[in-house]
Amino acid sequence: MDNIDIHLLFPKTVAKTIVNLSVQEKSMLNVTYNNNVFVSSKGGNSPEMSHDLYVLNGMPWLANKFNNVITEFTKNFLKWDNTRTKMSTSWFTKTKKGQESVYHSHANNIYSGVFYWDNVEKAKITFENFNLGHHWEIQPKELNQYNNCQYSFEIGDCELLIFPSELHHKIEPWIHKEDRKSLAFNWIPIGELGVSDSRVVI
Repeated sequence: MDNIDIHLLFPKTVAKTIVNLSVQEKSMLNVTYNNNVFVSSKGGNSPEMSHDLYVLNGMPWLANKFNNVITEFTKNFLKWDNTRTKMSTSWFTKTKKGQESVYHSHANNIYSGVFYWDNVEKAKITFENFNLGHHWEIQPKELNQYNNCQYSFEIGDCELLIFPSELHHKIEPWIHKEDRKSLAFNWIPIGELGVSDSRVVI
């Protein structure tokens, strides 16, 4: 109907971009990845994560690239002109053949990012909305941005995905004998936030 205006209220903003790495930078990233100790993240058949939860502290050159993307994203798209941000945690993830994660979110953060490199094919990450605002099981004839409660991204080499930390997401099953590699990080707002009795300084 041409006379109906559709408005998306309170959308979740997800961004995808390429962060280019030189051959030397990829080599340095792989050395750091291979030198890390990995531990079970959730038990069972879940992927492993690095024991070090601040891996970007040892790679300021890569942290700077990510921070540039974060600044562009928050200033140009979210219009957070008066809000500074800071990375809180960062870690590697190693997914072996047959492994997958459970749905999870990243508490105590505002946005998260995940970066993929040197995988044999694109890696799939799926987001799910478990709070539809109703309890009706309605099956649309086709899925689109207005009715879909699940969405998957396929992320290629040197691609970075940024998403709100409260979104539930999972690593889909990995079918290759070569490990799937990724680097994830979270960030928080810092400085003076809010007004009046809601004012805090972080």
